[in-house]
Amino acid sequence: MKRTKTLGIIAIAAIIVFSMAGCAQPSDSGIPFFLIPTPAATPVISVQPAATTSWNVSTDDTKTLTVTATVTDGGILSYQWYKNASNSATGGTALGGQTSAVLSLTKTDYSANEDYYFYVVVTNTNNNATTIKTASITSDVAKVTVSGNGGGDPGILDLVFTLIDGDTAYMVGRGPASTAAVVVIPAVYNEKPVTWIANNGFTGYTAMTSVTIPDSVTSIGQQAFDGCSGLTSITIPDSVTSIGIVTFAGCTSLTSVTIPNSVTSIGQQAFYNCTGLTSVTIGNSVTSIGAGAFMGCTGLTSVTIPDSVTSIGQGPFAGCSSLTSITVTDGNTAFASQDGILYNKAKTILIQTPAGKTGSVTIPNSVTSIGAGAFMGCTGLTSVTIPDSVTSIGQQAFVGCTSLTSVTFAGTIASSKFDVYALINEGDLRDKFYATDSTNGTPGTYTTTAPVDRNSVWTKQP
Repeated sequence: MKRTKTLGIIAIAAIIVFSMAGCAQPSDSGIPFFLIPTPAATPVISVQPAATTSWNVSTDDTKTLTVTATVTDGGILSYQWYKNASNSATGGTALGGQTSAVLSLTKTDYSANEDYYFYVVVTNTNNNATTIKTASITSDVAKVTVSGNGGGDPGILDLVFTLIDGDTAYMVGRGPASTAAVVVIPAVYNEKPVTWIANNGFTGYTAMTSVTIPDSVTSIGQQAFDGCSGLTSITIPDSVTSIGIVTFAGCTSLTSVTIPNSVTSIGQQAFYNCTGLTSVTIGNSVTSIGAGAFMGCTGLTSVTIPDSVTSIGQGPFAGCSSLTSITVTDGNTAFASQDGILYNKAKTILIQTPAGKTGSVTIPNSVTSIGAGAFMGCTGLTSVTIPDSVTSIGQQAFVGCTSLTSVTFAGTIASSKFDVYALINEGDLRDKFYATDSTNGTPGTYTTTAPVDRNSVWTKQP
């Protein structure tokens, strides 16, 4: 018995040595011994994070999620929380510093009226395991719905979401209870993208000072922000492809706007009467600028039209009293500028004279048509010479030119092509032009005294 016990010890020791080398050898007694592999145990989650959580950031600065997990082999548990854009426990983004059983959320990192998704990976590390020393388990997804005002400013952010596009997306507008100054529109609502700012969505919302539009939005509707006189800042993402009619009209506190390269059209009167606007950058994908798009932007001093623009409506910059120059980039195939005045490429149509232009203007001999509103609001214009190449003058072409006291017609213009409203506020100039030739008019220089108005009397000079 004693010899057998000794041989057993020797045999086991030999087996352990060979096992460490990855080989199983028979003992001296002829009985094989094997070392049983022991990997780290998989953790068990006994309490999942709350499946749904509501968080009103107007009243609560923080929110927490908690997971409870255990392990049976004496290993050490570690945690890593993830945030996801959708209701999935894969493909999320690891949250820096969130490595405990409790996830701590701070309102400054999250937008109101948006859903967020979180999950946690729990890992057991056991260095005494003989094979795999770590094992992990992933929790269920926790959905957190954020409401209130994420900026922390007083007031309530009340947004109304309406399903569109076959119930695949949402459009958004202001609800009746909204008083918040800072508006952050969410990219996702109820697990669907927000793609459209509704027509009249925020019309007349004077309490709003800034709005952030997410990159899920592709279209900003008609009059969406019309009359938002308190709006000083807006971020238009490069996902937006169109800006609708009268979208930002009357946003008198707005000082600068950058229209991103994704936008292809700017609607009629889109920025009408934005009197505080001093700077506008038009993206190089814009193909269409609607009539009166920037009409009445009295603070605007200069503007550049990029190569991409192929269509411009009537009077896009009419009444911009500080605008002294309109520049068209050389590569534009549809339009050109000369002496700060906007023409079509061939310079046969005078489209717009900046309202801040002063003194005298001599229209080039290539011009055949003076467009509607072409000199509208040019209060510093004192004289203009119209060449004999001009055969038509559009509606309200010279309206509001209160200092215009001298007009020279080098040629005749058919009365049917000289709009009866072209000089509606300039007294009897049109009548005097046709006084001796009612069909074609009489060339010459006509003068009056300032200020020019409906009652001004013009005289043809010898």
